[in-house]
Amino acid sequence: MNILEKIDGYIKKENMIDSGDGIVVALSGGADSVALFLCLEKLRERYDLKLVAAHVNHMIRGKEADQDEAYVRKLGQDHGIPVEVLKKDVPRYARENSMTEEEAGRYIRYEFFREIKKKYGFNKIAVAHHMDDLCETVIFNMIRGSGIKGLVGILPVRDDVIRPLLSVDKEEIKDFLKEEDVPYCIDATNYDTDYSRNRIRNVIIPELLKINSKAVYHIGRISSSLREINQGFEREADKYDFLSEDEKRSIDGSCLRPLDKNVRYEIYLRMIESLVHKRKDITAVHLENIDRLVLKQETGKTVNIPYGILVRNSYGKLIMTKDDTDDKKKEDSLSAQFNVEIIDADQELIDSIIRKEQKDERTVKMIDFDKIKGGIGFRYPEEGDTIVIDSKGNTKKISRIFIDGKIDREERKRWPLVVDSENVIWVSGLRLSPAFHIDKDTKRICKITYYPATPDRKE
Repeated sequence: MNILEKIDGYIKKENMIDSGDGIVVALSGGADSVALFLCLEKLRERYDLKLVAAHVNHMIRGKEADQDEAYVRKLGQDHGIPVEVLKKDVPRYARENSMTEEEAGRYIRYEFFREIKKKYGFNKIAVAHHMDDLCETVIFNMIRGSGIKGLVGILPVRDDVIRPLLSVDKEEIKDFLKEEDVPYCIDATNYDTDYSRNRIRNVIIPELLKINSKAVYHIGRISSSLREINQGFEREADKYDFLSEDEKRSIDGSCLRPLDKNVRYEIYLRMIESLVHKRKDITAVHLENIDRLVLKQETGKTVNIPYGILVRNSYGKLIMTKDDTDDKKKEDSLSAQFNVEIIDADQELIDSIIRKEQKDERTVKMIDFDKIKGGIGFRYPEEGDTIVIDSKGNTKKISRIFIDGKIDREERKRWPLVVDSENVIWVSGLRLSPAFHIDKDTKRICKITYYPATPDRKE
């Protein structure tokens, strides 16, 4: 079977193309994209396709990049297919947006592809990932600690993007171009092994092929099998909805605990993607940490994961929130109401505090610094917050503290709390947790002074 029929069979198997489709073909000028371009051009009549090629000059390789641009323009002209070109300074864009050049390049390319798709009224984008790329991605995700989702690798179809070459390897592509007597551009940066992916591509995969010449195909088959398994988990995850509120996502942990671990992981990933519109930096370790919150049901426990997301368990509810500038401003404003001093304890001072000879002021508290877990912080009350009220570890809801203190309902929302990573230390001006009391073993004292805001408690 020649490469064209093999690719056509894969297109049919994965339902990639329908008759009459309009396709934007990503054309860098390299071997893979040129092969994709030629194959779709040869299949154009069979599927009644409308094609346009899209090329991005990243302005990274100077004259070589300009030569690539000239090459793809001529290739399109030779085959009667229009070529749209974007010239963009990717290194500069990456610096200005705090991104890697790889991330910036990918973002710019896909934005451009979709812009061209809209301009022509087309419905799909074809990119040139092949079986070696799939193998590379699986290995890369494996060594990063990804779960099943990462080991699926590259999907043949995702939203409006199709990948017809995933059924063939790099050697088949080179042989095809040789038979067609079509030249292609070579990007020297692809051979720089300082990059992890290049090291996998140019060092690890060739070594695997020495062990077994079908290694790439075997890894591709494993990826395909895992995709089918993962699809089952995804279908099960479809049955469970989470609540979306601005920069917050939440779901009742009781509905998650009976599920297969992989279904839970898929739900976590969907919550993350819903919140920040990406998930690629989330590894199995992050998912395990989130899962621990759900399974152990420890209220107040928190986990930090990539993209500035804080995950916490609040009375059986899994909650994800995203840090943003406004939240940081609120936090800074809140912190300004407190002064924290660390004092080396001496026996005389400790004894006087234990005997309550020190005046217990509503706006000044002295606690055992070494009983604080994960650092001291300040925030407003959240639903389900509690505070330890006695030496036995019994707790009381903060909402009840406010009721007992006859605090106005609206005022409660903006009442500052002093907290550590696991507990409420002090409901400022109202109740201090005895879990932080100074005792005879105290080595360092944390003195917290609270400066209440104006009478209406507005910052």
